[in-house]
Amino acid sequence: MAETKVYRAAIIGCGRPGGKAGATGAGISHAHANAYKQLPNVELVALADIVQENAEAFREMHGGDAIFTDYHEMIAEVRPDIVSICTWPALHEPMVIACAAAGVPMTLSEKPMSPTWAAAKRMQAAAEDAGTIVCFNHQRRFDAPYVRLRELLRDGRLGALKRMEFQTDNLFDWGTHWFDMMHFFNEETPATSILCGSDPTGGPSYFGVTMEGAGVTTVLFGNGVRAVMLTGNGTEWGAQIRVWGELGVAEIGATGWDSLRWWAPGQSDWVTETFTEKPDAFAAAVANMIEGFETGAEPELSIHKSIRATELVFGAYESARTSRKLELPLTAEDVAIRFEA
Repeated sequence: MAETKVYRAAIIGCGRPGGKAGATGAGISHAHANAYKQLPNVELVALADIVQENAEAFREMHGGDAIFTDYHEMIAEVRPDIVSICTWPALHEPMVIACAAAGVPMTLSEKPMSPTWAAAKRMQAAAEDAGTIVCFNHQRRFDAPYVRLRELLRDGRLGALKRMEFQTDNLFDWGTHWFDMMHFFNEETPATSILCGSDPTGGPSYFGVTMEGAGVTTVLFGNGVRAVMLTGNGTEWGAQIRVWGELGVAEIGATGWDSLRWWAPGQSDWVTETFTEKPDAFAAAVANMIEGFETGAEPELSIHKSIRATELVFGAYESARTSRKLELPLTAEDVAIRFEA
């Protein structure tokens, strides 16, 4: 029997000591480390953080033999098979490009991709030129409610997909997940146009990027499916996501964060599903990435899928800035998140 290959993983960006998984801007690296612990074919071997004390505290919690304050040195000396990038979006571009240039076989970066569209495109080009796998962590593609909703669509229980509705805090940090879900539910169909109106008043600032305080975005896809997303304060309408088919409707988050309920012909009431036991989406993402590396299949979180969600992020902000509907694909390179006075 062939011996199972063990992939050597490294993390860039350990976060503050005591950080918890899921804490915005602080603890996402812990979720990556916990994912590696769950996989028998992955070993965490190195950590890089500009603050050595952060890396030392992280190693106490998760292991990782070598510590570096320069990620370039870590990549060159350790030559890891997998690198997790858990830093702010403005740092993703140089780190992703450095991993690709060094021939790191698999890179899993946190989302959002970047504060500018041009940087996102440069990362895509670097990955393609190097022939390495680069993924961005839209991990909801592995979360049970979203997987189950797509199963309902694929099984025809709701009929042909017609419309999708989303609500969340902002277009950039959270919105990238929902733009990705639009493609996930719509079988990766490309979008053809986007129209957005937004108001910067009271907008949050995450990762050094100031976003909208309120907004509405509409997206048209090539198969005629439409999506609308409300962002900002006071947008809650009882569910995170609502998907309409010709025959029925499904909602995620209407009765709890991990809940799914759906209605279709022949039912007298909603069918409510909860997911108390579910696989770790981060571990599933890493396992899927490794499978893609071993088989040549495209990983579920590949940069080629992530760039589609990112295109909608920047298309929305550019539409709002210009007060125009934008035809897609997005051709302008100088697109960033900015609000004009």
